[in-house]
Amino acid sequence: MNPHLILGHCNRVNKVRPRAQIPRAQILSCQENFSQLILNPQGSAELPHLWKKGGTNCDPCGLNCDICPVKITNVLAATQLGCTFDLGKLANQFSNTVYNPRKMKCVVWNHRKIGGKQVVALVFATGYLSVNGSKTVVEGVKHVRKYARALQKHGYEINYCGTSIQAVSAVATLPEGNKPNLDSLASNLSGVYEPELFTAACLKFHRMSFLVFASGKIVITGIRNNKSSHNNVRKFLSKIFDLCIGI
Repeated sequence: MNPHLILGHCNRVNKVRPRAQIPRAQILSCQENFSQLILNPQGSAELPHLWKKGGTNCDPCGLNCDICPVKITNVLAATQLGCTFDLGKLANQFSNTVYNPRKMKCVVWNHRKIGGKQVVALVFATGYLSVNGSKTVVEGVKHVRKYARALQKHGYEINYCGTSIQAVSAVATLPEGNKPNLDSLASNLSGVYEPELFTAACLKFHRMSFLVFASGKIVITGIRNNKSSHNNVRKFLSKIFDLCIGI
């Protein structure tokens, strides 16, 4: 009898999975400083399986610039599961699900053991899965895989083909003593500032939205997972900072 067959059978019975042979330095570099995948992609570990096929291994953690730190607040990750769902049946199989076809043609699923109350998944009948509410890119990829695994345990034939990062939201804070003049920012950067309607100046730059508040807080939405988008964020933050100094 082939000894490899016996070993494989024992692994299945005891539910023991062999560990992947990954260098420890590579694991530590990904866990402790994942932002180095952008800043120094040649000298860091590459994780091509975490990203959409054909994309770049960019992590928005590398958005930090010399002017002000940028903190990620939300990550939208998605994948195609390769199967179709009966949404009515799916909503009855799991708890903490909402399915109202008159409002949304998807199941809103909040698995409390996957990310807590903040992480919400949208499951469509075509097999498209979208997860919103993760705080980092690594967590977004992990939450997508966990939701796919939960569906697989209930008998669905999942064909996981990788996760794509659709959009990232972040918050930046200008240094103390550099309070922005919202009227001047809106006029110089072709933005909109209506204090009667909203307390922030709304600025647009390369399909990204920048909400600048009088306290110096800047909310950035629509960041894409590529280096050009990250560079555009740095450039626009530099423009805002220069205008604040000029004021």
